[in-house]
Amino acid sequence: MKSKVAIILMLAAGVLCGEETISVISDKTRSFTNAEVYKVTTSEVWVKVGAGLARVPLAEVSPELQKKFSYDPVKAEAEKQAALGKEAAQMETLRLKLEATQNADIERWRKENLRLVDGKIYDKSDLTVIFGPVISVTKEGLLVNNRCDTVFLSANTKGITDGATVDGYGLPKGTYQYVAVGGAVRTVKSYTLASQYKALQGETIAPPKQQPQPTADKKMQERYGIK
Repeated sequence: MKSKVAIILMLAAGVLCGEETISVISDKTRSFTNAEVYKVTTSEVWVKVGAGLARVPLAEVSPELQKKFSYDPVKAEAEKQAALGKEAAQMETLRLKLEATQNADIERWRKENLRLVDGKIYDKSDLTVIFGPVISVTKEGLLVNNRCDTVFLSANTKGITDGATVDGYGLPKGTYQYVAVGGAVRTVKSYTLASQYKALQGETIAPPKQQPQPTADKKMQERYGIK
């Protein structure tokens, strides 16, 4: 009696581990004799074959064995569909993670290597780093002290003042002539100013000022209305 109870409990758990030997068990294409049952699930039975294992679908065994192993086709199909759904969900999660990683890599590469100037995309290696204060704002653009070398930047000058810092990339576009303070005509290199993905048209070139962060005491005062 105890042995039968043990077998029933193991069947419910899906494992028999050599508790029973079946004289003959067959599916549509194979037949096994004196097969030692290794594991039973709602849809299949695993038997030991030599040093390996064979999976036999319960839907293909004899009605006697189906009854013996409490085969329920409705339950088996439901578990099969649930397993397929779980696998599909896992594959979709994996696909989304892979896609997100690929998109992040592409976006990182774009940010590191591409710049948009006047609606056209350029490789950063084709551009010149422009960094320095604005010397003078003209109708056509900006004269900038680019690391001790005066250059001209073609850009929208709205909101730009002398002394503003330019930090970006310039696309070479020839030369520019202007009259210096002493009256001499000077010719300097000319560029179109570029930033990541967009030209700085109508935007202030000076970097934004960092707002001071409130101290812990200040935060407490604001939170509790203390003045």
